[in-house]
Amino acid sequence: MRIRFYEELNDFLSKDRRKVEFDVPLFGSPGIKDVIESLGVPHTEVDLILVNGEIRPARKRGVLERIPAKTRESYDEFHECPDCGRVYWKGSHFMKMQAVIDGLLPDDPA
Repeated sequence: MRIRFYEELNDFLSKDRRKVEFDVPLFGSPGIKDVIESLGVPHTEVDLILVNGEIRPARKRGVLERIPAKTRESYDEFHECPDCGRVYWKGSHFMKMQAVIDGLLPDDPA
């Protein structure tokens, strides 16, 4: 797994791992919390994790245990990251972000 920490999280790392991307060997199937903690960084200090893997379509029945009950009732299309297992759907956050992106793009000069 490739990892890079930003900002003040670098203070927890040895100098050779600060502000650079580095490899962390994985044994078994550790969760991201375990990986972060193994590096000496308190997981409670991490507020954003970016994964560079590509998401893939996921069957609803395969992700039911990992999504909120209300989401189960409202959405049928899901994607998941094969690297971290995180599940994504086009919910309210997606719609808000799409509106922000649309607002940044120039109008179509047609």
